[in-house]
Amino acid sequence: MWKSWGLTGKKRRRDNAHSFPALECAPFAGLPLAMIHSATAFGANGLFAQQAVAARGSFPGINGFLGTRASIMLDLVALAMFVVLALLGLSIYLVHKRQQYAWHKRIQVSLGMLLLLTVAAFEIDMQWLTRWELRAAASPYFVHNYSPATTAVEKYRSTVGISLLVHLLFAVPSALLWVFVIVQALRHFPEPPRPSPYSRRHATWGWLAAIWMTGTALTGWVFYYLAFVAT
Repeated sequence: MWKSWGLTGKKRRRDNAHSFPALECAPFAGLPLAMIHSATAFGANGLFAQQAVAARGSFPGINGFLGTRASIMLDLVALAMFVVLALLGLSIYLVHKRQQYAWHKRIQVSLGMLLLLTVAAFEIDMQWLTRWELRAAASPYFVHNYSPATTAVEKYRSTVGISLLVHLLFAVPSALLWVFVIVQALRHFPEPPRPSPYSRRHATWGWLAAIWMTGTALTGWVFYYLAFVAT
């Protein structure tokens, strides 16, 4: 009986060694096969879990809802720029094609407030709530092996960093232009709004602000893609 058991055990060990030759080597040597299977399965599941966490991203702040690495605030800003451009186009259409000066004024004032909220949300999120660099670290267009020790020069020499600087070159003047255009219009146009001697100058500054706003949206979307979508 013991001999039979021993032969059977040897046969099983030979079969297991044939099926899993690596299990005879350290650190698996001498361990029961069930424990080895459990450890192997646990290791594989742990690896898959780590990969899943890396794909989702575990970053400071609240993750967004568009399925990218961006924060929720950056997702809202990206969508808000679509709304801004749509309303901007509607406002220009109403004043040029329909002479709806009152509606043009309402939309422009509303856009000014929306723009200020968008810029404030962007700055608060980028500066205090979210480490955007950590969210952009997986991008092939950002600094390779980014860490807190990465210098500002390295960061802004990357494609992502350059795209952010270009975006700011549009965003900051655009916000200032928008405030200037609205304030000057409120000062120089009568109530209810209608054409006046200031109309030509207002149109010049208004088109400049519209072009700069369009550039702000386009460069913002480019930065968003390079930093938080590209892999």
